[in-house]
Amino acid sequence: MLIFKLALVAAAVVIPFAVTAALAAAFAALARLRPRASPLAHPAPAAGDCRRRQLARLERQAWMWLAPTLIGAALLALLWLWLRGTQARTDVMASARDLLPLGVAVLLLALGLAGIGRVAALRRRLQHALTAELITAQSLHELARRDCVVLHDVAGQGGARIDHVVVAPSAVYAVATGSRLLARPGGSAEVRYDGERLAFPVWQEVQPLRDARAQAQWLARWLAGEVGAVPVVPVLALPGWKVRDAAPVGAVRVINPRDCGFMAEPPAAPLPAELRARVAAALASRVA
Repeated sequence: MLIFKLALVAAAVVIPFAVTAALAAAFAALARLRPRASPLAHPAPAAGDCRRRQLARLERQAWMWLAPTLIGAALLALLWLWLRGTQARTDVMASARDLLPLGVAVLLLALGLAGIGRVAALRRRLQHALTAELITAQSLHELARRDCVVLHDVAGQGGARIDHVVVAPSAVYAVATGSRLLARPGGSAEVRYDGERLAFPVWQEVQPLRDARAQAQWLARWLAGEVGAVPVVPVLALPGWKVRDAAPVGAVRVINPRDCGFMAEPPAAPLPAELRARVAAALASRVA
């Protein structure tokens, strides 16, 4: 009898997950086989497309766990009620074996809800990052009126994405967007930068600077192989933050994206227009 009950418990846990996975795979296969009936073409790449795809994948993963978790917990609870109903009416207290399905149901539900909580927290962070990218993109778009070309979500090294690239008269700017929440509601939104680290109100960071520089260095090498040597300047944009910049010349530029106008300032020795056009065309091939 114990083996039979354990088998029922295992089936109540495994079957919902297996059915959900099979249905998801079937719907995905049908979507690939079904001919596209819409006359609309795919829209041009836009800022934040990578973040939107990450959010869509996250939501699918959440449903892949939420649905079978709830179904499995409900089946286990019904199994417990059925096992209790088969007992003699004089048996008031449930045995430990009969409490097993109910215990597994509670555990499964708790694990599922904890997973959903983690997914929800990650979704909030991704949504905040998407909002930061869109704010940065809106500021950079103003540069297009000043003889600059602005591209978004440019494919970088190893599958990474460069959030924004500005082809300006003086140089190419590889712009990474950083999204950071305040330490507490109503707290300070000021960050101090000395060229080596970002000093937020209650914490410090260096990794975003390293990542921005690494992206710019890779982009410079790639452009050198495609169109020739072009200066590439790393920039880290922090929407919503007031940047106290005391960095030396040559360090990663850290800005509030509202202060991006310096990229379009006329340089003493501008890049040739033909070179900038070839750079823009090469970068456009890496936007998808």
